[in-house]
Amino acid sequence: MTSEPDSPPYHNALRVSRRHVPLATRQRARSNTVSDGCMQQLSGKMNLCGFCGHEGHLLCTRCKKMSYCSVMCQNEDWKAHRHICKSFEAEERGIHAFASSPESKLVNSTIISRNLLKDLTMTKVVKGEEFQAIVMEFYSPAQFFLLKKIPEVTEAMQIISAELQKSPSCVNPYMPNLGEICIVQFSSDMQWYRGQVLSLDEEQKMVEILYIDFGNKENVPVNRIRALCPNMAKFSPCATECYVAGVVPMSCNWSDICSTAVRQLLQGHEVTAWVIETSVHGHGVDVMTSSGQLLSSFLLEHSFAKEPIKDQTEGDIQTLRASSIDCIRHCSNGQDDDGGTPLPCSVTPEVGTSLSVVVTHIHSPDDIIVQNIENAGLIQDLQLQLRDHCSLASNTPNFRPSPGTVCCAQFSEDKLWYRAKILYYSSEEHLCVFYIDFGNIEEVHQACLRPIGPDLLSLPVQALSFSLAGVQPVGGRWSEASLLAFQQRLSNRILNAKILDVHNGKPLVTLTDHASDPEANIAEMLISAGYASLGPVAPNADQETVADKVAEPLKWSSFELPPKGQTAVLLSTVVNHPQDFYCYVNSPAEEQRRSQLKAELTRHCEQDTLPFMPKVGEPCCAMSPSDGSWSRAIVKELTEDKLKVEFMDYGYTLMTEKDHIRSITPQLLTLPFHAVHCFLTVVQTALEEVMVELAQYCCDYRKRGPAPDYSALVSGAACCAQFSADNQWYRAVVLDVGVNEVKVIYADYGNMETIPLSMILPIPQHLLHLPFQIVRCSLAVDNLYGAEWTEYVTELFESVMLSNVLATVRSFDGTSNVLSLSLPAEIGSGDVIDFLLDSLLNHTREMHSPTVEQRDKKSMSDEDQCQVQNAHQYPTQTRKKITAIQPGAHDGCCCESLKAKIEHLEQMMVQKLSLLMELIERKSGS
Repeated sequence: MTSEPDSPPYHNALRVSRRHVPLATRQRARSNTVSDGCMQQLSGKMNLCGFCGHEGHLLCTRCKKMSYCSVMCQNEDWKAHRHICKSFEAEERGIHAFASSPESKLVNSTIISRNLLKDLTMTKVVKGEEFQAIVMEFYSPAQFFLLKKIPEVTEAMQIISAELQKSPSCVNPYMPNLGEICIVQFSSDMQWYRGQVLSLDEEQKMVEILYIDFGNKENVPVNRIRALCPNMAKFSPCATECYVAGVVPMSCNWSDICSTAVRQLLQGHEVTAWVIETSVHGHGVDVMTSSGQLLSSFLLEHSFAKEPIKDQTEGDIQTLRASSIDCIRHCSNGQDDDGGTPLPCSVTPEVGTSLSVVVTHIHSPDDIIVQNIENAGLIQDLQLQLRDHCSLASNTPNFRPSPGTVCCAQFSEDKLWYRAKILYYSSEEHLCVFYIDFGNIEEVHQACLRPIGPDLLSLPVQALSFSLAGVQPVGGRWSEASLLAFQQRLSNRILNAKILDVHNGKPLVTLTDHASDPEANIAEMLISAGYASLGPVAPNADQETVADKVAEPLKWSSFELPPKGQTAVLLSTVVNHPQDFYCYVNSPAEEQRRSQLKAELTRHCEQDTLPFMPKVGEPCCAMSPSDGSWSRAIVKELTEDKLKVEFMDYGYTLMTEKDHIRSITPQLLTLPFHAVHCFLTVVQTALEEVMVELAQYCCDYRKRGPAPDYSALVSGAACCAQFSADNQWYRAVVLDVGVNEVKVIYADYGNMETIPLSMILPIPQHLLHLPFQIVRCSLAVDNLYGAEWTEYVTELFESVMLSNVLATVRSFDGTSNVLSLSLPAEIGSGDVIDFLLDSLLNHTREMHSPTVEQRDKKSMSDEDQCQVQNAHQYPTQTRKKITAIQPGAHDGCCCESLKAKIEHLEQMMVQKLSLLMELIERKSGS
């Protein structure tokens, strides 16, 4: 990594602010790539990756402040992070002078007293130097290690090896610090070598080590690490860390194919290397391969790399600062060709909201720009859409958007596209733009603009502007020192923000850094450092009394779909049938609103614990019995101990307990109810048209058609059948043909009946173009073991199917759709098969209870009871003999009813055994 040059605070903040593009592809710095060793493993804390927003336990070894989740994210982020990555060594050198200053109360530093890489005597590498070397380890073109073939290095390695084997075994083990140079016992030969600590896992007592004299890495236990001998610090690392200079990867990082190909080409081979550029964390070199080709040329030739793009210069920043807003009146007058694309809507969190935010840009404690961590996925999707959109859109010289409008702008640092608002024209060809999702400003060329589409404006503005509550500047204005210290403490940090109030349209917040130890309140730190004094937490003029909130009437509305002829992407929530189902709009903007609403409902209901009893037709907050989440609902019915409510954001209705109801505020009803009640008009219209045409056809056939040929009627044939209940004609399929009767199933409704042949007519082909509206299905039961469904199970299954179950198609077995069924929430949810199994087990217990036995005994005849009593007087074998003899001994008493019951019980036992085996397999599988 290169050291960041001194720069004004504004320059630093501007460059930093663009780094927070969650999961966005970034242009890597051509000569500065952080390896997987330059990070720290944190334990016991929840840190988020500074690039993608996911959980990250690795720390940048230079500044020891920025967390990452992987090497890829650290490599991607270095382009921006390098501008704020201040060397930890530089902080250590100035820590004593800094301790007495106010900044010391804002910036945490830790003194490392052990041997670090900087403590070693480093060999000076001169730009333009040429040397012969062996490639010891090759990880990627961004990181590989060369061992110079010179006598000095060979002699140093011999001395180091001899000295390290003398005394380490007599030194007690200890826990090293991050970045420390230690003596480490290598796993392969159990010899001692010098190693640098890359990461620590204090819980597992494991350390990741980079062997600085060879370049290889491994994880070792703590008990194989010793402190570095003082006489070993005079030797510089024998392996030189390098990267390929002059090229950058084609995408965000070097591909595995590229790294593997170059590793096979170079690792272990002797090469000639030229130093192109130098830094304290590596040297940019170009290497001559064995074929006589430069490594940079090899990468370019095989499309593994491309030439780097020039970085933004300090002159560009100065031009931006010197731009006057008066230029806009001269340069942009009459040049607006974009039609005035408006700014997307902004979503301001409600008062009382607590959320995790990442600081993207800082103007002052009164103007802090943040992003909500929960929206990282939405921002990622937006970046992909912007990339695809701008790759197809071409630039035209006449495209000159007017100030205040929105377009796509290409950020100069990573060459990616972002949503930007035009501020003003600084010259004929340059504009000043404001990146609406990140809060920073820069000057861009007119060629770096593209028109923006309406679909890219659906997501609300992601940059939130907060003001720190409870503080005010000393002397009436924030000093340069206070702004610098504030930026150093907050830039690129993930904080917890709680909104206390809104003043002049801007939320007043408290900011807490949970990652610091102890937990830090930013306002208190500003005050203790002498940069701020205690100020009002929330202005009284803007405060709303509780009485005002209670007195505000409740008003609500339902979501409206686009007008007729327009399309919308919908996601179904409840489906009863094609004429009765509920959906909500599936878009990133609506998903963000639903997520924020859910969080606000949860906070409100957790704080509001007072009893509440709404009236029928009034809105409220209701707890979902399935997952315990809170949703908006309307009361439909009241009973003594329960309420029937309709969940208005989803569309389903169920009974709930009274203690699962909370009051609702007008603010929670601001958004329309998400669920939209829908029905399919096309299916109904088509079926109705077929029914009308079918009725006309059958009427005409009866009057003028020939007599039907019933001899050709076979099972499976389609026909017209006259339903006996209403004498209307319907499409049907023949199931069985008798002498004078036919059993049919009505193909659009599913009911069956047996009707006379006179109520059957042939059906023409054109009436079969519309597919039958019923679907043949079967339950997804794997093993029935040859058993048949009993009457009890069939009746129970039929009653369940009338309860609006949720069906999921698993497969098609050639004749029917195999389904798995779930019970509706109002009757307990769960799988239908599990419900049937539980019901069968309960039914079995009831069948064998004394009450049932006595009831069955009363229903027996006197001779049956006598036979059973006699059978119980003998042992088992004798009982069998008597049972076999008695039917012949008692003429006219064959106990047919008893035999039928036994057969019925046997059939039920086989069925129950089959389902019991199914239950056991399900339990063992789960």
